[in-house]
Amino acid sequence: MKTSIPTYVDNNYLDTVRFEKLELVSAIAELIDNSIGSYFRNKIHFNHQLRIDISWNLDEFIIQDNAGGISLEGFSSALLVSPKIQRTNIPNDVGQYGLGMKKSSLWIGNTIEFTSGSVIDKKSYKVIWPKRVDEIIQTEADLEVLPQYNGHGLKIRITNLNDWNTNNFINENKIKR
Repeated sequence: MKTSIPTYVDNNYLDTVRFEKLELVSAIAELIDNSIGSYFRNKIHFNHQLRIDISWNLDEFIIQDNAGGISLEGFSSALLVSPKIQRTNIPNDVGQYGLGMKKSSLWIGNTIEFTSGSVIDKKSYKVIWPKRVDEIIQTEADLEVLPQYNGHGLKIRITNLNDWNTNNFINENKIKR
């Protein structure tokens, strides 16, 4: 089943965010921080240690965790990008659904695929963001409810990598360090 979710994108603001100076290590650290935050926010729902797997090549960057995933309600606000959007403050969290995940992902590449198993909904979802039609970024994205729930966690697959990262992905030791 597919549905549309709002992903309001102020295109001028998106370009400002995406092209802001950022180091690859900071972008990856932000995505790791999001996994850690999701794990601790949802720890009451499971009894295992957090696992974060990262892989990359010249075509894609993938980070996957076994934390809480993003719920349907969470996706309704997670992909909004604008200085006008009010975000939810959560105690002991750096910035749930602020700009970190989006900024870091867009700095690494131009197409982001989120596959989420939500510990809250007990359902799995897939969203490709930002949605483009004729190279114009849309104000919504297609959210697909996957037919089977295979557990909780979030996989972010980033493709169409930005040229400025190509050399960083060649040097495996630099990223591991």
